Amino acid sequence: MSDEPQAAQAPGLLEVVRFGADGLVPVVVQAGVDRQVLLVGSMNREALARTLTSGRLWLWSRSRNQLWLKGETSGHYQQVDAVYINCELNSLLVQVTSLGPICHEGYATCFYRRAHATGQLETVAARAFDPGAVYPAP
Repeated sequence: MSDEPQAAQAPGLLEVVRFGADGLVPVVVQAGVDRQVLLVGSMNREALARTLTSGRLWLWSRSRNQLWLKGETSGHYQQVDAVYINCELNSLLVQVTSLGPICHEGYATCFYRRAHATGQLETVAARAFDPGAVYPAP
């Protein structure tokens, strides 16, 4: 017999995650199919709860100081396939199926630039859409 707790007896993920002093936990978002890293963001308790209940990716936008359903403006939602937690219970890996490019700059991933030791940034991917046609001008 296994010493592992039964799923019904285990605490929920919201009770296990160690959110930081700012109430946030770092989140790596990865494509479930090819394991490409798509973005790194943050979740607060509510964003994680909404992600778990809706099956869509919710984040906390530090720049806007608000909850953010990824894809709400562009229609490029992220369907959650799996959620993993690290050994220290203080960061998450969320695997998704992208329903369109994830980056607001129009790329499939937010990691579309290669950084060279010289400081030069090289764009290594093609844009999937024109962000000017999707997002309102600031």
